[in-house]
Amino acid sequence: MTSLPLTSIVELARQSGLKAGIVTTASLTDATPASFIAKVNQRDCEAPDMMKDALIYNRKPVDCAQHRKVSGGLGSISEQLAASDANILLGGGKQHFNKLNEEGTNTILNQAQKHGFHVVTEPDALDNLPDNSKVLGLFADYNLPERMVYSNNGDASKPDPSLLNRLHRFLGSVALPDVMSCSQNPDDKNTPSLQKMTRAAIKHPSQDNPRGFFLMVESASIDKAAHQRRACGQISELQQLLEALDEALLFAESHPETLILVTADHGQAAQIIPDTSLFDEYDLPNKTPGFMVRLTTPEGGIMAINYATNTLFAEEHSGVNVPLFANAAGAGQIPAMITQPDIFHLMARYLGLDPTLTTQTALAKTKQ
Repeated sequence: MTSLPLTSIVELARQSGLKAGIVTTASLTDATPASFIAKVNQRDCEAPDMMKDALIYNRKPVDCAQHRKVSGGLGSISEQLAASDANILLGGGKQHFNKLNEEGTNTILNQAQKHGFHVVTEPDALDNLPDNSKVLGLFADYNLPERMVYSNNGDASKPDPSLLNRLHRFLGSVALPDVMSCSQNPDDKNTPSLQKMTRAAIKHPSQDNPRGFFLMVESASIDKAAHQRRACGQISELQQLLEALDEALLFAESHPETLILVTADHGQAAQIIPDTSLFDEYDLPNKTPGFMVRLTTPEGGIMAINYATNTLFAEEHSGVNVPLFANAAGAGQIPAMITQPDIFHLMARYLGLDPTLTTQTALAKTKQ
């Protein structure tokens, strides 16, 4: 069966005269930001040297050979982003843009400049972006660092049952992991906050633009930190999301027709559990399965977090329903339950776009 590329909301917006942008704390070539622009069969094909024979986890080979330019494709994800007509792209992934293009004649960063992108790499540059140019902001080699980390190089660990408890679960005792705290990540000093990037990404396409714009903002390491059992990273990334949302809501106060949606693409492994079990009063030793983090909270309490999808180096996603929130502009338009594909149609309708553009039409465009 031949697969055909789908038309993204960014493509529809640009074809209809709206401006569009992507903001993320991940690499711009990562799955979520890339999916709004790039068309390729594997998410790991982020640069020309990763299109064939690159290994995922040093085990599984990547094969995007049919999407290489020499095969008639659109090239790697970074090459497609560099050639896109998005108005503003802000995030990480500098290492993938500093590589040579598939032809080996130029860097992808230089290609982006030739396609009209003004490139910025310093946070202060976001305060004075050119109005008449597309913008590509690259602020880290890959993902932007998380704002907070465990103090004293701590890590998630498993509860330690005594020998007697190993013999019988109702006997002996279980030692819980030590309580940790969160501290500022020293690597985060020279990267812009998600709020700062969001402010710039709203200001840039909204100037002298009566038609409107579409903007996707991703606080990516809520997920990435959860995979690595970094509760401090999750908490600080959620803080970043709330700050970015404040920026969007501030814009909506003076532009009440602005629809703001907040959702997630899936659930994650982390769940908050009681630090003092209800079984303690019955003198029953117990332990949470999997890895555990115990953090001091600002008010002096202890928050226990459980990670238990597997015993390997990365936790997995969960199938929990995720919420979809909206500001006042979404009143009466957001159903109580909605499937994720329907969010595309909801956004398209609100923006006045025509979501009936067929994949065949999209395919014809890529061949031009």
